[in-house]
Amino acid sequence: MLLAAQRQQQRWLRDVVPATTMFHRCCWPAPLDSNNEPALLSRAGYERHQGTLDRLAGKFELGADGHSARPGARPRGVDVMSVLIGCNSRIFDSMQEAGVNARTFRAYRDQYNFVPVGWPEKESVPDARVMLSIRPVPEDLLAGRLDEQLKTLIAMAPPGVRLSAWHEASNLAGYPDYVTSANMSAVHEYMQDLCRGSNVRYGSIICAVPSQTKPWMGRGLDWYGLDVYDFGGGQFRNWWNGGISKTKLFARLDDMLRTCRELSGSDNPEIDICETNSPRPSYRADWFELLAEWMSANGGHSIETFWNPSGPLSGPWLPEDEKTIGALRSIAAT
Repeated sequence: MLLAAQRQQQRWLRDVVPATTMFHRCCWPAPLDSNNEPALLSRAGYERHQGTLDRLAGKFELGADGHSARPGARPRGVDVMSVLIGCNSRIFDSMQEAGVNARTFRAYRDQYNFVPVGWPEKESVPDARVMLSIRPVPEDLLAGRLDEQLKTLIAMAPPGVRLSAWHEASNLAGYPDYVTSANMSAVHEYMQDLCRGSNVRYGSIICAVPSQTKPWMGRGLDWYGLDVYDFGGGQFRNWWNGGISKTKLFARLDDMLRTCRELSGSDNPEIDICETNSPRPSYRADWFELLAEWMSANGGHSIETFWNPSGPLSGPWLPEDEKTIGALRSIAAT
């Protein structure tokens, strides 16, 4: 907890000081510099106004990028929860070797109508649990033609495994024309019924604005998943320095929470981050720490990091990246 507090303070000094400096420049009288332009506040100037900033932070709950905190932020004093950290299957052993206590992993069985005969496991960590994605053809699934294979798979599941059909159905390029919102809604309902009362928890996974993707997500599911990245378009970046914007990222996650509350009928829906990363190694620690902060405060279950050497949204696992690895170790130990 001390380490997390220190990192939060570092983010404040890095991100809030430039933001409040800009506020002073735009809104408050400031001395002129040698070019007859308003001078930016120095760190000393910031220190002189520390009391004012502290009062503002307490009143408005400033986020890490200096904007007011998200609407509906949880009140102070709400208990935080432990969040599992994991990754795509091929990186799991590398993560363990780096000292990251991963306890979950993502696996994909992308062949249409393929149902595995068993659940993926990790010999090095027997209690690690998989989040498995499959692609049952809706016409065959809904006609019951896959029931025997699916029921067999579900019956042999160890506690804690997760299953999802057609991840990122609303946006992933290359899916067949029959992957529609209506079909996906029916698929999720059918799969949830098959899994009900078993060791398998079923959910859907999107990679889009949740409130705009409701028809694809299913209702009354065990959990809901979001794939989210530090996209190159800058949706989650500060405009002034390119850093990760807590306000923007938390706004997306808050939208996920509101949407999942509506779809699940629960005030405390279970949310998972099913793929995530930043393509910029220097920002990965901040990215993962902010995700963990939000997930811990909002009952999130797991964060599955994703690594692809040629992927434009992620990149390779870097065993020498101590900053990122240190952040992941800290999250896993919380």
